[in-house]
Amino acid sequence: MTPRLKKLFSPVTVKRLARFRRIRLSYYSLAILAALYGVSLFSELIANDVPLFMRARGRWFFPVLFYYPESAFTPGGHATRPDYKKLAQSPAFRADPTAFMVFPPIPFGPYESVDPASLPMRDTVTVTLNPAPRMASVNVDRAFKIERDEDAGYFFGRPDEDQTGRSFSEAFDLPAALSEAVALRFDNRGAPEAEFSVKSRDGKTRLMVNLSTYPPRQSPPETVRLNLSEPFPKTAGETKLTLAPSLAAESDPAHVLSRLSPEARQKLMDAVRTAFSGWADPVFVRIGGTRFSASFEKAEVRFPFPPTREHWMGLDDTGRDVFVRVLYGFRTSLSFGLILVFAGML
Repeated sequence: MTPRLKKLFSPVTVKRLARFRRIRLSYYSLAILAALYGVSLFSELIANDVPLFMRARGRWFFPVLFYYPESAFTPGGHATRPDYKKLAQSPAFRADPTAFMVFPPIPFGPYESVDPASLPMRDTVTVTLNPAPRMASVNVDRAFKIERDEDAGYFFGRPDEDQTGRSFSEAFDLPAALSEAVALRFDNRGAPEAEFSVKSRDGKTRLMVNLSTYPPRQSPPETVRLNLSEPFPKTAGETKLTLAPSLAAESDPAHVLSRLSPEARQKLMDAVRTAFSGWADPVFVRIGGTRFSASFEKAEVRFPFPPTREHWMGLDDTGRDVFVRVLYGFRTSLSFGLILVFAGML
């Protein structure tokens, strides 16, 4: 600090400034913050949806410094500020060989919502597979004769037939524990929820039988409800794969396509073709013995949008450039803070 400056400050202030300079981290942080603030003062020249300068109709214009109505560039235009990017693409502007615009290095403004069509988006369909085991229920009497069923035909090998009147015990081997649990309910005795693994007598089908909690009632029940479901592997979970318009897999981490049967693969691909042109209803396919529900979603621009080459920090939920808003917001916030500090000091 020069002798002249030392005369302007008290000895205490001089000591504080010297101590501050010795703290390198604080000193360099202040220098970096000041440099960034200095850059932010020229935000309009760095990032803006308004040209720095342009030439149109034989004249020079400087939109970044001055306001020009639309009528200055377009005969019969409005008195409001034009959309310069649309103006640059208009036939009248492009027909003039001497007309041009020069935008800032980042041609986006803090309040400008980016046109979704300008964003890079691959034409793909994402297939989401979620386990969807079949479920059904039957009401049986004491002899395990089916009195009523809901969608139980699949488990009996007869998907389209009513199973009423059939004997559940003739089709499946009943564990002793299951028979005892059903007997407790017919005896009107309280019983907890229970689940049993049951196999068909021919060994081709295995299912889970669930009995809900039973509290004693005023009179014994006439039938007991058995809830049926396919075994659900604990390792099965949501799986996603991405396909291109050629139906080639761009992403298939679980190797789903190689595990599908020819019929299931054809069914899935037909739905993907439909999804590329419109809406595709979910379909059911089997993978390794487990039934999955497949839903389809075509890639579309949605906000917020992730970072791209033009938008370094991505776009917010209304399509505005996050980096540009940070740049302008940094200047506003720091300017307010500095004004507040100086006002307090005064």
